Amino acid sequence: MAVDSKELEDFMPNTELEWSDTAVARMKNVPFFVRKSVVRGIEQYAKDKGVSLIDDDVVSRARQEREGGAIEEARKKKAAKVEPQAAVPEEEIKRQFVNFAFYKLDPSFRRLPKERKEA
Repeated sequence: MAVDSKELEDFMPNTELEWSDTAVARMKNVPFFVRKSVVRGIEQYAKDKGVSLIDDDVVSRARQEREGGAIEEARKKKAAKVEPQAAVPEEEIKRQFVNFAFYKLDPSFRRLPKERKEA
């Protein structure tokens, strides 16, 4: 039983709170494969704030708060990576360079019979 692409676009997961038509229309713009988690996240935000009707304004505030938290978390991770590197001085690594020129063979070697090459 195949699911019609139009059905997927219009699919709205079950909700616990009341949603306005504008908020539902906005959620239908979210890709179907992440829509359920987005709706759950917005409902959780509304429950935490004590909101009973989810409208376009609540959706905007939930999105801003979530994006702001993600940006702040990324900054903290970046700062945590920079601090340990700055504290430990980088140790100089001695590198060995090998010249493979000695592997170059005389072109006539390739024309030798197999017995002579192995000898």
